[in-house]
Amino acid sequence: MLVSGTSLMCVQQRQRNDSRAHTKYHVKHSGSNYLAFTGSKHYQYFCKGDAMNLKLADFKMMETRSPNGVQVILRFGGKYDLSIVQNELSYGNKQGLYEIAVFDDVNRVELPGITADGDTVKGWLTEKDVDNIIKKMYTVTKEIPVQV
Repeated sequence: MLVSGTSLMCVQQRQRNDSRAHTKYHVKHSGSNYLAFTGSKHYQYFCKGDAMNLKLADFKMMETRSPNGVQVILRFGGKYDLSIVQNELSYGNKQGLYEIAVFDDVNRVELPGITADGDTVKGWLTEKDVDNIIKKMYTVTKEIPVQV
C-alpha cells in the first residue's frame, strides 16, 4: 500500500535530508515505519515518535561474503554510521553475539557512551545491547537512523 498525506511526511523530510533526494522513492507502510525503495535498493525510515522504540530486529541484516556473516549499517544524519556485524571474525560471533563500530565519514571513531575510551569497536554484544546502542545513537545524534 502506498502511503500519502501526513503519513508520508517523515519520509519526505528524510528525502530532503538525504543525498539521494533526487531519486524517486516508492514508499510502503509497514507497521509503525515506512519502507522506501529505489530500484533494487531498500531504505527504511522511521518517524520521530518511533525512535526510542527502535530495535535491531526492525532492520534487515545483509549477508556478507568476506568475512562470511551478516551486517547492517545505520546512518544517523550526515555525521555517523553505525555498523553492526556478526561474522566469522567479529568479537563474540561464536557465541551468537554482535560487534559494533561507529564511523564518521570513512573512519572508525570513538563515541562516548557508545564505545570505550581508546576503542573504536565494541564486541560480545547481545541483541538487547545492540538495541540500547541504537537508542543511544539516536539520543546522541538526535537523528532517526536510516538503513543504508
